[in-house]
Amino acid sequence: MVRIRQVLRPDPARTARHTAPYLKLVGELERRGRRPGALAAHARARTESR
Repeated sequence: MVRIRQVLRPDPARTARHTAPYLKLVGELERRGRRPGALAAHARARTESR
C-alpha cells in the first residue's frame, strides 16, 4: 500500500469533459445487462452531485 500526505481532490473543470462519455458507458453497460440498475443509478447520481 502507498500512503500520500495530501488529499487529492478532482477539479470539476478538468473532469467535466469525461462526464458525457462516462454516462454513455454506464448506460450501455446497463442496457447490456452488465451492470444492475441500482449500480447505474448510483453512478448517475454521483455525476450529478458534482
